[in-house]
Amino acid sequence: MDLYRLPVTAYLSFNPCFGTSMPNETEAMALALIRLMHEATDGKVMQWRRIRRLDGATEEAVAFAIGRGWLLADTRRRISLTALGLRLAEELGKPLN
Repeated sequence: MDLYRLPVTAYLSFNPCFGTSMPNETEAMALALIRLMHEATDGKVMQWRRIRRLDGATEEAVAFAIGRGWLLADTRRRISLTALGLRLAEELGKPLN
């Protein structure tokens, strides 16, 4: 199965187009992090950025995004968008109509 051919909503536990079930707090923070990384890297993958302050909620969001294949992390507390994360960020940035 080619993961990059699935619709972006297949990677979410909710469907923003139909309003079905809202994301939990960790997933919402992970999605916000993906959008911020997209802005910080001008929409490029494999551009590493350091997270200065990590609290429990941020660590959970990073772990969630890594588990979904949206981010990569290294041992120096840096994260990077994957191609899947980039695609998700671009899709989430589009208007719903």
